[in-house]
Amino acid sequence: MAALVERVRNGDSGAEDEVARLYDKRVFVMVLARTHDREAARDLTQEVLIALLKSLRNGDVREPERLAAFVYGIARNLVNNYFRRCTQQPRTDPLDDDFPVAAKNDDPEAFDRMAILHGMLNRTDPVDRKILLMMLVEGYKAAEVASQLNLSSDVVRQRKSRALKKIVDRVKKMSRK
Repeated sequence: MAALVERVRNGDSGAEDEVARLYDKRVFVMVLARTHDREAARDLTQEVLIALLKSLRNGDVREPERLAAFVYGIARNLVNNYFRRCTQQPRTDPLDDDFPVAAKNDDPEAFDRMAILHGMLNRTDPVDRKILLMMLVEGYKAAEVASQLNLSSDVVRQRKSRALKKIVDRVKKMSRK
């Protein structure tokens, strides 16, 4: 195991794939047993593997022979954070159709931010834009979006992540100017 950890630390992408394959199913089963939600388990498994690979690259694993315990510790912490986030979300109640709505915000800065956001979304790939809107605005889960767009859940999650990263990078470049 120490050799595999050292290969990852040295930037060997094959070793990273090997580590991901080694722990992917194990972490998924553990997380699924705790969350009872397949989609949440898939998302959390990806987060665990990303955190694991970052830790391996940074040399944060001091005892490579205890790598499994390290992985399960990451998984346990991320699952606990997931449950914490779930309990902190406010309860939502549907609004009646005759519920009064506040007037549109006339704040010019908010208008400018919305214009920038719309411009960024318009430059985003149409499928990625649809994924972002369905997941971030309409609140659909990856599996629901995947079934509507005839994609796999993993592809939807990857496209969402990449699209968000591109938008964030564009905003950072704009803010530096």
